Amino acid sequence: MHAFDVVRSGSVALGLRPVGVAPAALPDEDAETRARILRVWLLVFAAFLMGLVDLACTLEYMRNVGMFELNPIARALVAGGSHEPLVAYKFFTMGISAGLLIAYRRHSQAEFCAWLCASVLFALMIKWTWFNAMFPTMSDEYLTLATADPGDLPVQWVSALN
Repeated sequence: MHAFDVVRSGSVALGLRPVGVAPAALPDEDAETRARILRVWLLVFAAFLMGLVDLACTLEYMRNVGMFELNPIARALVAGGSHEPLVAYKFFTMGISAGLLIAYRRHSQAEFCAWLCASVLFALMIKWTWFNAMFPTMSDEYLTLATADPGDLPVQWVSALN
């Protein structure tokens, strides 16, 4: 068995290489492909972290004061009063998307999608940052929304999760 056979059969699937094998020695991978692999890994990692922050913020507000959940899938998942289906859904979707991007990390389309995912989640982080900064000034409005008749609200108010 040749050293490259070991690389092809195992660790290259993760974008790794055996100790002692120089990056330039990997077959069929030029510098641009190796750079793309690294970018995709970093973008997937960043997107995963931002997804976890989004989940933490969502759960924090739902458990305490409540919030409008604009995502209809998430809203349906928490309608039963438990956060577990939402957490499972979030990890499932993050795992599937991360897995697909990593599986196709050598392709420019996967890098584009990784940039897109990271950009969308970054925009969501900006929104959460703004919301968290503005929240103390909105306490009266939140009290009004939290105690309003659900039929008067445009979107379901979600609160008091287990």
